Amino acid sequence: MDGIVGISAALHPFLAQRPAASRSLAERLEEEIVTFCAHRGLPVDEDRGRRVALLPASQLDPGLAWAFVADHLVTHVSRPVEELCRAGRLFARALRDAGERGSIDPVLARACGHAAEAAVTELPRLDQLARGLRSLVGEGRPGRDVWERDPEAYAIAMQRWESQQPLAQEEVEGGFLVDRVHDHALRLDNPRRDGEPIELQVPPAVARLAREGDRLDMQLGRNRDGWFLMDVWSAAAPGPRLP
Repeated sequence: MDGIVGISAALHPFLAQRPAASRSLAERLEEEIVTFCAHRGLPVDEDRGRRVALLPASQLDPGLAWAFVADHLVTHVSRPVEELCRAGRLFARALRDAGERGSIDPVLARACGHAAEAAVTELPRLDQLARGLRSLVGEGRPGRDVWERDPEAYAIAMQRWESQQPLAQEEVEGGFLVDRVHDHALRLDNPRRDGEPIELQVPPAVARLAREGDRLDMQLGRNRDGWFLMDVWSAAAPGPRLP
């Protein structure tokens, strides 16, 4: 043994001891930490039937802690924002506990916990931003509740709804970076546009929720009238300004 403690091993003692009321949340949190690491190409493995993240706890930094909460949770976990906030706060508490037990340097653990808690404060805004953008896609779009109730009916409703939408001469899908925020528009960058920005008209109430650096996962179309929203999945916050 080389004495290196992986991030899952560092956080597990605290999360495994959660009371019954929060046990399922703690278990989901541990699973999402592994998924987060896997998506970023960080080492994961299986230990006695449980997936674990092997990223050395000493290599965790505030930027990663922030990204886990303000990017991964909000884009990969389809749960109410209140539950995501609880998960983010639980993550911060687990980090501080690991610092107190010596699994993570205490100063680093506190810095990462602070970053996670700061990221939690962004989640309601990001949820409102995604909802605000989604409301612009068009009335009558079938929601997730329809899909959960009857996937076949959802597919039929989606086909009917899509047939009523404007025809796009060009479509771009993926992550869009908010470059500038104006009163009635967002200027967006997308890697597929070779540096050519997109100007998307939005109501002031939606524009006020956006911040430069936000990443919007969505699908846009363009016709002779300009760019318009075709679908919106999520909004993620930029990383914190760290010293």
